[in-house]
Amino acid sequence: MDIIYINHKSSVNGLKRFSGMAKFIWITIVCFGFAGCGSTPVSESRYTSVQKQIKEAEDLHASKIAGGELYEAQKKFEDARKADNDGKRKKALRLLKESELHAQLAETKAMRTRAQKMLDEINKGLETLENEMSR
Repeated sequence: MDIIYINHKSSVNGLKRFSGMAKFIWITIVCFGFAGCGSTPVSESRYTSVQKQIKEAEDLHASKIAGGELYEAQKKFEDARKADNDGKRKKALRLLKESELHAQLAETKAMRTRAQKMLDEINKGLETLENEMSR
């Protein structure tokens, strides 16, 4: 019968090394997981683009005609900044898109109202001309 001697120290050291390697791998995986959870902030050019859209609506005095839409555009823009600062990129992008759409709607309503006023003035002028010609 052969007796096998196991060096207890080398077995324990081997397990410690394996355990240390397993911890290292686990920590690495967890770190990459957390890194993946963090999101890149929305690009500043996207904010600039939406802000420009809001400014264009304001320049057309949309607050008089489409105040609700312009207010929503501004509010959602601010909410998008907050969401972005809180690391909620998808929410920030959604709010920015909504802000942009509200600003476009406000701008469109303002332009439509201006165009209607111009058309009314033109029609009034034509009516005046017709009346003058028929005299």
